[in-house]
Amino acid sequence: MNNAFGNIIGFILLAVMLFVVPVRIKSEERRITEKMYLYTELTQLCEQVKNTGVLTDYTYENLCRMTGNILSVYKVEIWSLNGDGSITVSDEITDCLENNGKFTFKQGDFIRIVIKAKDEVKAYCGGMVKYNEGG
Repeated sequence: MNNAFGNIIGFILLAVMLFVVPVRIKSEERRITEKMYLYTELTQLCEQVKNTGVLTDYTYENLCRMTGNILSVYKVEIWSLNGDGSITVSDEITDCLENNGKFTFKQGDFIRIVIKAKDEVKAYCGGMVKYNEGG
């Protein structure tokens, strides 16, 4: 009887080691790959905005489309701390993008772009606008 019980426990441990552990490892690898993809796309957009001072509706929609291709549901938030100390929130920026097709930051403004899934921050990037070619 003890031998049969030991065989059953051994079989259960074998099943866990052969099936559950590799699935968890692959799941973690997928999560890391997803975060790196989001960060790469976000950094590319952020650097473009910092170098030009302009966020166009095309680049914003492109980021939303790229992040929408991943299975999770993400929300993109953009904040701007203006040189006079006022803050421009994401809703104001997206409204301007919808109405004008672009949002122009001033030189010296500090921007922050965040990608969230539910209440968890997945990736963020920010910095000071170096140059303003938008006028």
